[in-house]
Amino acid sequence: MIKPFAVFTLSAFALACTSALAATGTYQGKALGHNAEVEVAVTLDNDKITNVQILKNFETPAVSELPKKVIPQMIVDNQSLKVDRISGATFSSMAILNAVKDALKKAGVDPQKYMQGSRIAYKVSVPTKTDSDVVVVGGGGAGLSAAVAAARKGAKVVLIEKMSFLGGNTVLAGGALNASDPALEAKQKMSAGQRKMVEDLLKEEPKNEQQAKLLASLKKQWDEAIKKDPDILFDCPELHALQTYKAGDYVADLALIDKLSKLAPATVERLDKMGLKWNDFSSQYVGAIWPRCHDAANYTSGQGYIDTFRHTIEKEKLPVTILLQTKADELIKKDGRVVGVKATGPNGEKVTLNAKKGVIMTSGGFGANVEMRQKFDKLWGGKLGKNIGTTNSRAITGEGILMAEKAGAGLVDMGYIQLLPVTDPEN
Repeated sequence: MIKPFAVFTLSAFALACTSALAATGTYQGKALGHNAEVEVAVTLDNDKITNVQILKNFETPAVSELPKKVIPQMIVDNQSLKVDRISGATFSSMAILNAVKDALKKAGVDPQKYMQGSRIAYKVSVPTKTDSDVVVVGGGGAGLSAAVAAARKGAKVVLIEKMSFLGGNTVLAGGALNASDPALEAKQKMSAGQRKMVEDLLKEEPKNEQQAKLLASLKKQWDEAIKKDPDILFDCPELHALQTYKAGDYVADLALIDKLSKLAPATVERLDKMGLKWNDFSSQYVGAIWPRCHDAANYTSGQGYIDTFRHTIEKEKLPVTILLQTKADELIKKDGRVVGVKATGPNGEKVTLNAKKGVIMTSGGFGANVEMRQKFDKLWGGKLGKNIGTTNSRAITGEGILMAEKAGAGLVDMGYIQLLPVTDPEN
């Protein structure tokens, strides 16, 4: 890959001259990212970087999307490796930069040559004032779902997300969606243990009128199903609701659980129509009570939900404007109503987002906020300090909850913090 030069009889002298020459050609490099090694190909022309191509990248798709798009271009445009990491995507950013350095070393070029001058930051601008029908705070699965639903009803929507990418905790999830689906679940045989679980549930003394109604409906469906075919796996929304209620120690609002269970099957169908394709079998994840988990056939994680909503917005040309790196600071109130959001943009600018019809808060929980965990904990005896890591996104820090409380919202059930020790917070 070295440009031709005069041949000398002394090979040692020839090697010395080679190392001083400008490199031309394409060289590959690799570096460890958050999940695995990232591999790049760097094309040089007399030491000028003309192209950076990412060959392999196993980083979380949503998190690494922006670094993959902008960092290679920033390197080429500025002939510099002194590029700031993308906010919220530190590991992905550093992996690309370190892989490029590795490629340069293999080309015989000192990476320090490209570390001169001022740091180069990726800059994005957002309007300092917007007027819309609905403002959605938070760009995870709930926020994008709300944005699509509102836009399909004709609302002009602005969605803000404080990170540099969409996804929230949804992209970090395994991707299973619980919904009763008798036709799908009937492909499985019902075990003796599963049969006993339903029978024991039916023997329970109702704690309230809602539970009594659900138990009566469940018994009717159960008797009919067992009479028709006692071997196939049984399910219905009432079973889903009652199992969820019991698993939560009968603390949760059963009316809300009932609504969730009854709407879940329609959610599966709606996502299917949007392009999320489901496996033709149901599964049972760790922590699940019944094999009613639906998994996407065309995705391996919660990324599928985020992509599905994004593609729907694009395909249907929905009136949804997405502002990234825009952090909500305060809810605007007027005459007792929340009518907008005050926020901070990517460059520190103050942003005002007016909402004619309302603000939808989908800003997530507070699993990554140690102070809030300690404040609200009722189950773990003050043991949720810094020594307890989280597999939540580091963005899940509870500001939306505090903003809502300041605006007059009531907080309920904040102390029910779940620990599910099945993955490593470090990786």
